[in-house]
Amino acid sequence: MRALGKLGALLFLAAIALTPVVIVVLGSRLGGIFVAGYVTGVITVPMVAFGAIRAIYALIESTEIEGLVGVLVYGFLVILISVAAAFWAIFFSAH
Repeated sequence: MRALGKLGALLFLAAIALTPVVIVVLGSRLGGIFVAGYVTGVITVPMVAFGAIRAIYALIESTEIEGLVGVLVYGFLVILISVAAAFWAIFFSAH
Protein backbone atom coordinates (compact mmCIF):
# COMPACT_ATOMS: atom_id res chain seq x y z
CA MET A 1 0.00 0.00 0.00
CA ARG A 2 2.87 2.36 0.79
CA ALA A 3 4.38 1.91 -2.69
CA LEU A 4 1.01 2.69 -4.26
CA GLY A 5 0.82 5.90 -2.22
CA LYS A 6 4.29 6.92 -3.36
CA LEU A 7 3.39 6.19 -6.97
CA GLY A 8 0.26 8.32 -6.63
CA ALA A 9 2.32 11.16 -5.14
CA LEU A 10 4.84 10.96 -7.98
CA LEU A 11 2.09 10.98 -10.62
CA PHE A 12 0.44 13.96 -8.93
CA LEU A 13 3.72 15.91 -8.89
CA ALA A 14 4.35 15.00 -12.53
CA ALA A 15 0.88 16.27 -13.46
CA ILE A 16 1.58 19.56 -11.68
CA ALA A 17 4.92 19.92 -13.46
CA LEU A 18 3.44 19.09 -16.89
CA THR A 19 0.38 21.35 -16.64
CA PRO A 20 2.25 24.48 -17.88
CA VAL A 21 3.53 22.55 -20.89
CA VAL A 22 0.02 21.44 -21.80
CA ILE A 23 -1.30 24.99 -21.40
CA VAL A 24 1.34 26.45 -23.73
CA VAL A 25 1.02 23.67 -26.31
CA LEU A 26 -2.79 23.65 -26.42
CA GLY A 27 -3.45 27.30 -25.56
CA SER A 28 -2.97 30.63 -27.20
CA ARG A 29 0.05 32.90 -26.92
CA LEU A 30 -1.41 34.25 -23.69
CA GLY A 31 -0.88 30.77 -22.26
CA GLY A 32 2.70 31.81 -21.47
CA ILE A 33 1.43 34.58 -19.20
CA PHE A 34 -0.84 32.11 -17.44
CA VAL A 35 2.08 29.71 -17.02
CA ALA A 36 4.18 32.44 -15.37
CA GLY A 37 1.38 33.00 -12.86
CA TYR A 38 0.89 29.27 -12.42
CA VAL A 39 4.56 28.64 -11.64
CA THR A 40 4.69 31.61 -9.28
CA GLY A 41 1.60 30.29 -7.51
CA VAL A 42 2.97 26.76 -7.22
CA ILE A 43 6.08 28.18 -5.56
CA THR A 44 4.43 30.72 -3.25
CA VAL A 45 1.17 29.02 -2.24
CA PRO A 46 2.80 26.46 0.10
CA MET A 47 4.70 29.22 1.91
CA VAL A 48 1.55 31.32 2.29
CA ALA A 49 -0.50 28.29 3.35
CA PHE A 50 1.99 27.23 6.04
CA GLY A 51 2.16 30.80 7.33
CA ALA A 52 -1.64 31.10 7.44
CA ILE A 53 -2.00 27.73 9.18
CA ARG A 54 0.56 28.75 11.78
CA ALA A 55 -1.15 32.11 12.36
CA ILE A 56 -4.57 30.48 12.67
CA TYR A 57 -3.17 27.90 15.08
CA ALA A 58 -1.68 30.69 17.20
CA LEU A 59 -5.08 32.41 17.33
CA ILE A 60 -6.99 29.22 18.10
CA GLU A 61 -4.48 28.25 20.77
CA SER A 62 -5.57 31.32 22.70
CA THR A 63 -8.16 30.45 25.33
CA GLU A 64 -9.83 33.81 24.88
CA ILE A 65 -12.74 34.51 22.55
CA GLU A 66 -10.59 36.97 20.58
CA GLY A 67 -8.67 34.05 19.06
CA LEU A 68 -11.84 32.47 17.67
CA VAL A 69 -13.13 35.83 16.45
CA GLY A 70 -9.78 36.46 14.74
CA VAL A 71 -9.96 33.15 12.87
CA LEU A 72 -13.56 33.81 11.77
CA VAL A 73 -12.76 37.36 10.61
CA TYR A 74 -9.71 36.08 8.72
CA GLY A 75 -11.76 33.40 6.98
CA PHE A 76 -14.48 35.88 6.07
CA LEU A 77 -11.95 38.34 4.64
CA VAL A 78 -10.24 35.66 2.55
CA ILE A 79 -13.59 34.60 1.08
CA LEU A 80 -14.64 38.22 0.50
CA ILE A 81 -11.40 39.10 -1.28
CA SER A 82 -11.57 35.94 -3.42
CA VAL A 83 -15.17 36.59 -4.46
CA ALA A 84 -14.37 40.25 -5.20
CA ALA A 85 -11.37 39.27 -7.34
CA ALA A 86 -13.44 36.74 -9.30
CA PHE A 87 -16.26 39.28 -9.75
CA TRP A 88 -13.80 41.91 -11.00
CA ALA A 89 -12.14 39.45 -13.38
CA ILE A 90 -15.48 38.38 -14.88
CA PHE A 91 -17.17 41.76 -15.19
CA PHE A 92 -14.55 44.53 -15.22
CA SER A 93 -11.29 43.22 -16.62
CA ALA A 94 -10.27 44.24 -20.14
CA HIS A 95 -10.96 41.54 -22.68
